[in-house]
Amino acid sequence: MPDFSARFTSANVTVVDWDDPERAAGTFGPNDPGAPSRLNPSPGHPMRRPRCPDNGSTVTVKATVGGVEGELDANLGGRLFYAWWLEYPGAAAPVFSNPGGQTSAQSFLPLDQGHHLFGIARVDGGAVLFHLDVEAP
Repeated sequence: MPDFSARFTSANVTVVDWDDPERAAGTFGPNDPGAPSRLNPSPGHPMRRPRCPDNGSTVTVKATVGGVEGELDANLGGRLFYAWWLEYPGAAAPVFSNPGGQTSAQSFLPLDQGHHLFGIARVDGGAVLFHLDVEAP
């Protein structure tokens, strides 16, 4: 379990309801009968997902340590943060950046529409994973 929490802090990221749609008959040929939704939960308990529009704006995640969001590196006792990609659409991974002396604030500019999965970790402090769908505005 990580010794910090983290969240999206950029205004362009919103959490929206998501439904796993049925697969329409004929999707894989004339004899395909289609398929029901596989994942939708009980009524009243929607699945949710973070999303942002593909409009050229930066996505930022900030970590909170000891109740302080976006703590400066000078106050982290040498246990700094880093970010890495697990999944990204397209041929190249977006590049993470952060303000000098503040590794607890990681940002990137999405390069392609699609599903992104990345992690934020702290040395000897665990990690938090983030899913994000970048979609046409």
